[in-house]
Amino acid sequence: MTPKSYGKSLSASELGSGISRFFPVGDAEGAREGLHRAGLVGVLEGIKAEVEEIRSVVAEVEVRMAGASLLIVYESDWTAESGYAVRLIDFAHTFVKPGSGADEGLLLGLDTTLRLVRSRLEEVCI
Repeated sequence: MTPKSYGKSLSASELGSGISRFFPVGDAEGAREGLHRAGLVGVLEGIKAEVEEIRSVVAEVEVRMAGASLLIVYESDWTAESGYAVRLIDFAHTFVKPGSGADEGLLLGLDTTLRLVRSRLEEVCI
């Protein structure tokens, strides 16, 4: 299990290794961490689709979200049905700002997440 402090300590250049650690490929049924390759690909593709959908909605609204987070949860037990959830959370400090366009900071965070998930998908599919 990875402590919360690990994620908070990552620099921008370490995000790729962080995403690999969060989405490891398990080497055998009963492995302590990770899904089998095909299961992980399915989870990553689903997460990518959901983040793309969230991004598409956020790009159309004129709001500012200070401190919002993207929560990504997935089932890594080989014996359980693969499942995942992607939610935009912690948006208590959100306000409408007509005429300002989309929240560029939020879009940057979503674009970074998409880039990392796509990159991990490429690594897993090799």
